[in-house]
Amino acid sequence: MITSPPHGATPDTARPATSAIAFDATFEQVAKHMRTVGWGSPAEVYRCDARGKHRANGSRTCAVWRRPSRPAAQLSIWGRQGEPAQVRYWAGPVVDMAALSRITESR
Repeated sequence: MITSPPHGATPDTARPATSAIAFDATFEQVAKHMRTVGWGSPAEVYRCDARGKHRANGSRTCAVWRRPSRPAAQLSIWGRQGEPAQVRYWAGPVVDMAALSRITESR
């Protein structure tokens, strides 16, 4: 039985909600990518804070997409118009469009 993460791995609960590296695309560009690769419209859209947490008075928008072939797998994107997006998949932060493409194009 495995009772701890592999050597050097950080458990998901200890990971920061956002990446320290600025994403290389805006919220709008990421949303366009999601529609283009066939993930359609987001399943949820809501106001959030800088960490992607629900906040009625949040200064950012968060959108949650679900994988078409496996709706339990979801991807969250949040940010402000014109600024780099924050993207998070079940395994943790997504660091750039190349990584997002690998995730989203494998349906």
